[in-house]
Amino acid sequence: MITIDQANMQIISTSCLNCQDVYFKPPSGEIPKVGCCSYSPTFYLLQLANMSKKEHSFDIKSILQHQAARVEDYKVTVFAHVHEAYFKVSKKFLTQMEKDDLRHSYSICQFFKEKKGCILDPSFKNSVCRSFICTNIEESLHYDQQVVQAFINEIRTEEHGFQKYHEQVLKQKGINLREHSEEVIEYLKTI
Repeated sequence: MITIDQANMQIISTSCLNCQDVYFKPPSGEIPKVGCCSYSPTFYLLQLANMSKKEHSFDIKSILQHQAARVEDYKVTVFAHVHEAYFKVSKKFLTQMEKDDLRHSYSICQFFKEKKGCILDPSFKNSVCRSFICTNIEESLHYDQQVVQAFINEIRTEEHGFQKYHEQVLKQKGINLREHSEEVIEYLKTI
């Protein structure tokens, strides 16, 4: 059901394209099945450094300039596309949490392509995208849970450690993505 991809530091599953998890079920037939790819990914310094070094069909600048991007000092979030059907649903009696969950159910990651899944290079995916396992897959695991959890922890520790260290270096240099993106990109290329 899952494959631990050591080379790309990610957990993958062929079941994802036919997601059966109730939480990720689209609210109507007009919305494509995207499973957990209804998420708005945040690109941290590790992913941005990887993007700055690879020849690819898109680069770090396309993330920074994406129409759905929110650029912060040391990370970039690209918000998922919200299907137009969401705006036709009454939210009058919903709590904020229910509204957020509803919006999420109508959302599609900008980097998801139907019948293919995520189009990002594995090194461009953040730790959530590289390690998320839904309850549906978790219940059918044949792997030792401790092995899987150790791998997930390794993925998250790598990203967190990289972010913490290089964010501190960039702060000392007095540069950030919002105001000095070119300088940050040049720094990331040297890592």
